[in-house]
Amino acid sequence: MYDNFVGGRWLAPAGDRYLAIPPGNPGVRGCRVARSCAADVERALNAAQGARAAWSLLQPEARAAYLRRTPDRASDHGVSLALADACDRGVAAHRVDWRRINGVVASLTAPLSRLLATFEDGDDRLASIGTASVLRLAFVAGTEVEAMCERVVPLLLHGDVVVAALLYDDARRLPVRLLALMGLLACGLPPGVLNVVTGLGLEAGVALVAGPQARRSSVAPARSGRDRAAAHRDLGRSAHPA
Repeated sequence: MYDNFVGGRWLAPAGDRYLAIPPGNPGVRGCRVARSCAADVERALNAAQGARAAWSLLQPEARAAYLRRTPDRASDHGVSLALADACDRGVAAHRVDWRRINGVVASLTAPLSRLLATFEDGDDRLASIGTASVLRLAFVAGTEVEAMCERVVPLLLHGDVVVAALLYDDARRLPVRLLALMGLLACGLPPGVLNVVTGLGLEAGVALVAGPQARRSSVAPARSGRDRAAAHRDLGRSAHPA
């Protein structure tokens, strides 16, 4: 079962509502993710707003140092990552090949390590430009890890804070690998810097772009990996819908 990661900790969704794989459908029984509503999104935006000033005032190298610890921390949480990977592949926990655990951790953290390696201390792309923002990002829950890293990491390095929504079409398939890794990444940052909520597009997704707090923040558009340098300068300065 996966809750939302808000303000530095895992929190149950408002109303204790979850998406769960119905009996008789393919997938791993018992896999549930939070079914977030407007109240959950508002709580995440409040947490991000509270963290914005302190995070943006850190030296760029200090922000990068937080993120560079994630691959090492992932090794300490290999079991949870392996279970999330197994859930995505439809493998029950008692059938997980624990000999693959190091390979699973490496495959999930390699995109982050590669991206961070392109930013060096003193890199002018790490310098904050103007006022840091509270940014809202929406992902399909099955998004590849590399695509998530290319959107989120440059923003965090820049000094922005993020509320990310992982959105599901329905409960017949509940990928959680990206959620587990984003939770691990968020757990290593100061509370409120990266907040992750899950739910349905017509509920959590709509609240993310249309709520009262949402209108006072920004939505960051998607960019390709080739545009990382440009994205680092201007991602989140636009108000185009995600």
